[in-house]
Amino acid sequence: WLDRTGKKINLILNPISSIPASKFNYFSQTNDLDLYDAYKISKINLTKGKTDKTLKNVSIDWFLERESGVSFFRLRSLNKKLKVDNLNVALETMHLALIQNYFRLKPDRKDLNVSVEILYLTKDLISFKIISNSIFKTQSSSKSQQLVTLDIQTGKQIDLESLVWFGKKTDKKPSSTDVQATYEYRKYVFASKIFSILKTLYPDKMKNTSCGLNKVDTWAVPAYALTKKGLLLGFFPSGNCSILDWAIIPYQSLTPYLEKKYSLNAIN
Repeated sequence: WLDRTGKKINLILNPISSIPASKFNYFSQTNDLDLYDAYKISKINLTKGKTDKTLKNVSIDWFLERESGVSFFRLRSLNKKLKVDNLNVALETMHLALIQNYFRLKPDRKDLNVSVEILYLTKDLISFKIISNSIFKTQSSSKSQQLVTLDIQTGKQIDLESLVWFGKKTDKKPSSTDVQATYEYRKYVFASKIFSILKTLYPDKMKNTSCGLNKVDTWAVPAYALTKKGLLLGFFPSGNCSILDWAIIPYQSLTPYLEKKYSLNAIN
């Protein structure tokens, strides 16, 4: 094989006849990966790194895949009543997906740096952000942000309507699986209310035409996460438009609309 400079590299190719046993093989099967990608997943080795503790009876263990440099966390509960197994399966799946993306062939990409930051943690839920910075050979780098909020017990994504509800108390909230009803609520009720609150809090920033920030409809289906100060809003990964670290609505501004299940409030 010849590289771009004409240097000759001798390669020995061997067929993949079977996938080695690995605790990560479920990821390959769930995502229907081809043999080569499944083989790469089976060879992943995670090294336990530092341990943080920000919540009583809960430790945060970080695991690193050395070649990619992708580090991700798991929770360890010392409280028998607080089950985190389902959550850790979801976190491990996200970790493997990030590693797989790193090793996926993209000829124009020179490097990919991934960082994870926990934004909010209680006994009921966890919010964090994943920032991916893609460095390309022939164009400027691209950074995107993914915001995630999961239920501690189930490990499932918490829908926005379970956190904040702007509809009438007599109105029935749409099911998270009812896309049409949810979108209609978001478009005709949620978007205008969120836009109004953000415009009051950040009048200058909300005049910005970049990414359509000054348009009500833009805010109908935002990405979201919880922080120690309030509800953080953004956009789903789409280049630089996904990162809006300033768009935080303090919990006190949302008090009449916060759902009681998760008892959201500021954390010092």
